[in-house]
Amino acid sequence: QYALTIDATRAALAHLKGRGNPVDRLVDQLGKAVVDWTEVLGLVEPTAHAITPTTIHFAKKTDEAMSALEENANLCAVFEFPEKIDIARGVLKTMQALVGFMRDCWAVAEDVGSFISGAKALLWRELEIEDLEDGSKAQ
Repeated sequence: QYALTIDATRAALAHLKGRGNPVDRLVDQLGKAVVDWTEVLGLVEPTAHAITPTTIHFAKKTDEAMSALEENANLCAVFEFPEKIDIARGVLKTMQALVGFMRDCWAVAEDVGSFISGAKALLWRELEIEDLEDGSKAQ
């Protein structure tokens, strides 16, 4: 899709240049944008693969910290200052909630990606309008 848009833009600029319009600067900028876009596309998959293990690692470390905190909570009770550990518990609970939010966000991102891929593959001429209406009414 993007390649088609880039090619169409190049063709339009070539046409304008052929008619004598000063578009050399735009052609150069388009070339730089294509290089940047290609670089970004190359980084998408490695970045996605790097984030998932980071989330898992963060979740594991947070759970380990919570376990260690709870194991040592009895020491606070023995020395009669159990309230001193409440702040640490609150921070770790917040961190656990953030891990849950990260997992939810990635699940939504994957669902959106699947939906977009499915929508791109959908052939509009094969849609049954009556089925769409019935489906929307059922929801």
